[in-house]
Amino acid sequence: MRTGFIFVLAVGVFAGCATRRMHTSPVAHPNEVHVLAETQRFAEMLGVHVVGVITTQPYMVPAINPRYDGEKVPAAGRYVGGRIEYYRPVIQERNQEYGTALAAHEVCHALSSNEVNADTCASRLMQRGE
Repeated sequence: MRTGFIFVLAVGVFAGCATRRMHTSPVAHPNEVHVLAETQRFAEMLGVHVVGVITTQPYMVPAINPRYDGEKVPAAGRYVGGRIEYYRPVIQERNQEYGTALAAHEVCHALSSNEVNADTCASRLMQRGE
């Protein structure tokens, strides 16, 4: 009986991991290649270790300019413990300059969770990187 429970638990954990992993996708678009390359470039400049991935799973955040109360939109990027998830539809529809600024901002979150600090850090990184 105990062996059966452990097997079911193991299958459940694996399925959960597999489900999470299915939301990351191979790089398929020039903007995706660009944002991931910029992520590594800025990480090297800051001396931090981050991994950038392309995801198809949106992470919803409050809209900056909401059209109605409580409007949420998918975040273009999200830093979570050394991993930066870039949302494929947003990355593909924006230009590469946007990808550069986004990568700088998200990499800076490796140093600070504060948005203002990340913006300041990103501005400095982009000035150094030009």
